[in-house]
Amino acid sequence: MVFLVQCVGLALAGWLSYEWHRFRIIRRKVEHIPAVGPDNFLGAYLSAWKFFICGQRMIEEGYQKYHGGVFRVATFETSSRWLIIGAGPQFADDIRRTNDEMMDVVEPAIEYLQMDWTFGAGKDMRHRDGEHHLMALKGLMTRNLASCFGDIQKEVEISFKAFLPATERWTSYPVRETLLHIVTQTTNRFFIGLPLCRDREYCVAMEKFAGKFILSAYAINLSPAFLRPIIARFTSNAEGTLKVIQARLGPTIEARLKEDSDKSNDMITWLLDCAPDRYRNVDDVVFRLLLTNFAAIHSTTITISDILFHLAVHQEYIAPLRVEIEDVVGANGWTKDAMAQLHKLDSFMKEVARMGGVQIVAGTRKTKKDFTFSNGVTVPKGFTITSASGAQHYDPSLYEHPDVFDGNRFLAAKGADQGDGLKQAKQQMVALDTNYLLFGLGRHACPGRFLAVNELKAIAGYVLLNYDVKLEGGANVPPGGLFFGTARSANVSARILFRKRRS
Repeated sequence: MVFLVQCVGLALAGWLSYEWHRFRIIRRKVEHIPAVGPDNFLGAYLSAWKFFICGQRMIEEGYQKYHGGVFRVATFETSSRWLIIGAGPQFADDIRRTNDEMMDVVEPAIEYLQMDWTFGAGKDMRHRDGEHHLMALKGLMTRNLASCFGDIQKEVEISFKAFLPATERWTSYPVRETLLHIVTQTTNRFFIGLPLCRDREYCVAMEKFAGKFILSAYAINLSPAFLRPIIARFTSNAEGTLKVIQARLGPTIEARLKEDSDKSNDMITWLLDCAPDRYRNVDDVVFRLLLTNFAAIHSTTITISDILFHLAVHQEYIAPLRVEIEDVVGANGWTKDAMAQLHKLDSFMKEVARMGGVQIVAGTRKTKKDFTFSNGVTVPKGFTITSASGAQHYDPSLYEHPDVFDGNRFLAAKGADQGDGLKQAKQQMVALDTNYLLFGLGRHACPGRFLAVNELKAIAGYVLLNYDVKLEGGANVPPGGLFFGTARSANVSARILFRKRRS
């Protein structure tokens, strides 16, 4: 027993010595960049824990203190254990202007989600080779959105009747749980179609994966490197979820692989059409569908929850939004073109996302070479850089009265029904702007933003036309979000009262 304790003690001492030496080498490379929080060995470790709990406040502190400059915070989310943050829109534009030889856009997501471990404990590396996946999302998925939008709207109606039936009396629903069911079913109507989008075992597997995957990634990030294989094995549900999806979709994918088979216009076909031969198989399609569902379900559920919270509080917007939806949909039907004309709803949603969102940073990259910002600060190779989007969205130099919710903030001409067409197009939620970083910037902006915004409009529009909403207890402030490191979630326990629309 004594010998075992001695061995453990020596191993721990050796590990601490290695980590201390590594920390000093890495810190020396970026000590010219000011830090928020202590940057000595023990202090930085404690600061990284603080960032996990209070990251929003730390980034806001850095944004205020170093506005127009660059700062760093200690974090468990990057391999270097530092995150370099630009405090101002010019730094977002600096990142946008870089090329793939200078910056890696995939590696930060792999590190943040610990995908080398969450999928098969270091054995499955397909997530590092996804060019065809990106082609399917940017190209075929976006191009087919208009032709498939009618199906999305129908599934919104069907899923609401199943999970949130309109009642004459006020009925309380847990917002996140209820909307998660609706978003999962609606999204998969577009991704895989009928009847599988209504298969509850399939949908439940997708829903559970989205939440547990994030928790697994955090657990691995917070663990020493030598423990990550063990932590991944006990926390990740990726392998089990892949088995459920393969059991449901395997025969369909096998049939699509046959040249003479009918090909439905869905994500399975789009992935196969873009895939090189080595990825034209059931395993890869299932894997890509899981990743696509994770990204779509997680972000859309958070955003639509926030939208309904604000509708419940800001009742003054409901009547004008209903008039707009009734006029536009009455003239054009539930089409993608109609959604583009819902300017008031678009502005309302964009303002909700400005004040919330799903991340407090945007445009995250990892340097492949030494990179110099426009203010002359150089970030060495191998460090993760990003923009402080959450703090920037509350910058009074960019937004008038940023702490006040203004659902008409992004109308091109307030007081006008439509505003100038070109100006309004530039204000749309899907538009990319260095001042508004919800979807990132440049070539690597979120490829699913067109699906996300149109689905959000379909859901919010259906709620507005069919329900009255209010918060429990007559609350007049939207429930606050939850923050973990650089991530944000809508309140997961809040409830909203719904009833059948009366006026």
